[in-house]
Amino acid sequence: ITHGAPMNILDYVEATKEHVGDEFLRDKVKKIKPLYHVFGHLHAGYGQYFDGNTSYLNVSIMNEQYQAVNKPLIIDI
Repeated sequence: ITHGAPMNILDYVEATKEHVGDEFLRDKVKKIKPLYHVFGHLHAGYGQYFDGNTSYLNVSIMNEQYQAVNKPLIIDI
């Protein structure tokens, strides 16, 4: 679990048309290969992504205007 997103994974911000995640974090997660990486800082990146090793979950329930619009993600382990 981290606060921010890894670079290029559920980190795209439409308003600025750029990926704003952290490269160092991406490299560490790719090296460690956890089953799940959960984060939420980037509201616009809400959702799930699987790279073959790790399930990435951006669990931000709020949009960029701080309105609760996304459903909580549920993880069955």
